[in-house]
Amino acid sequence: MGTSLLPRCCCRNQTIRQILKTDAKMVTIRWVILLALLSAFGTIYLAIAFDFQVTYDVKSVPSSVQPDYMKEEVSFDPVTQLDFTETGERLLAANGPRKLFLFAYMHGGSTLLFKLFDQDPRTFAWYETLGPLYGHMYGLPGYRLHTWIIANTSKEHEHHYFPREVTDYEITRINQLFKDMFSCNFESLPTEVFTDAFIGFSEAFRDYFHCYLQTKTKPKDVTWNRHCVDSTINPYCGYETPKQDQPKPFVVDAQKNSCPEYLEKARVLLANRTQANITKILEESYFKRKMQAFLDNEICLQNLYESAKHCMLRCSLLERCQKAEIQVTKILRLKLPFMEPVIRAIPDMQIIYYTRDPRAIAASRLGVNGPNIPLKFVSVVTKLCEEMQSDVAAMEEFEERYPNIFLRLRYEDLVEQPDESVKLLFGHIAMDPTRVAYEWIHDSLHGDSNKGVQRTNGTYIVNKWKSKYDKVDIDTASGDVKCRDVLQKFGYV
Repeated sequence: MGTSLLPRCCCRNQTIRQILKTDAKMVTIRWVILLALLSAFGTIYLAIAFDFQVTYDVKSVPSSVQPDYMKEEVSFDPVTQLDFTETGERLLAANGPRKLFLFAYMHGGSTLLFKLFDQDPRTFAWYETLGPLYGHMYGLPGYRLHTWIIANTSKEHEHHYFPREVTDYEITRINQLFKDMFSCNFESLPTEVFTDAFIGFSEAFRDYFHCYLQTKTKPKDVTWNRHCVDSTINPYCGYETPKQDQPKPFVVDAQKNSCPEYLEKARVLLANRTQANITKILEESYFKRKMQAFLDNEICLQNLYESAKHCMLRCSLLERCQKAEIQVTKILRLKLPFMEPVIRAIPDMQIIYYTRDPRAIAASRLGVNGPNIPLKFVSVVTKLCEEMQSDVAAMEEFEERYPNIFLRLRYEDLVEQPDESVKLLFGHIAMDPTRVAYEWIHDSLHGDSNKGVQRTNGTYIVNKWKSKYDKVDIDTASGDVKCRDVLQKFGYV
């Protein structure tokens, strides 16, 4: 009997020990899980705290280094229409440079219009500077389509034109951009304006851009600022070449990621640059990698700007700008409903509203030589008509409020009636066109190639889109209520 109880006791003791070991393991696992959860919550808390710290630090920097948008609120000047008109007339009579804004649509023949003014030796022309401004404000990379800037990203507006609400920050900076361009205030313009590839499209910047290409840092595509963005802030503020399954670099996404605050923080730090200051802020910050990325981006841009400044001096760019009799800018990435603050801020600025048949624009965007997809064509035309209707409505309001500022011109008229159109365009800014202007437009419309703005038969290009789609598809697109309104207002039906 005694011998039979001993194994049972041993077994019982072993079982108890195993249970205790299992319990101990479970307790250990629970502690590990608890510590992991605490660590995760701590990370989230520190992330939020650091984002707040960045925002707070930027808002509380000395006023001497604060950006304009932190000091100003947008408001309309309490001036009457008469005051505005008198101010504009007085400025025009002062023999200052004529200021001209070319408003147009992508694939609407706008480069032909731009080059007409650009080839004039009296002109200093700025090409698509809003994209670089949005790179400066939000870290948007590369080409910066206008849809990335103005688009409302909610799903309900996916198939319709419904722009987002533009912030006071943006309006203030856009205002300042126009003022600085037209007054040749190079020092106040964003660095990205002078390091962006688009600047090379302007004849006024030709020598400068050639110099810049020779002296800039490598790699080649650094002229787009891609090197700076890709190697640093791209994961936070957008993607360089977005695919269908990746988010595009919309302004709203950059806002959510606090890109403006981080960009400004980097500029403030480097404006008062000591390595000790930079090291200190990084040591105190939980997200060192993120802050370091924005610092690297700013340092990269500053290095590019050193090359830019060298070439500005070498090519006497500022002097050329200051001597110009015509200051002109073409911007496709700005919509007319947002333009009133700029109009009020620059009362001597003239605007050319340059349009093209929306059906032709849609065909060009889809590729005249590409596949024929009727449903896609109808969709693009309809959405474009909504966009154009919004712009036309704003223009009609502004024409009543600010007389003699707008001139409407169709691409088709410039191509089919070039002499009359050239006279009308220069007459709008109270200037006489040169003989070279007439020769240039005729050479462009009846040249020996189809490269750039040159065409062997400009009139044929105007109507080429009509042979791409069946009449029933064109009629379907034209039958949309908003399209009918736009087509009738501009004489396309």
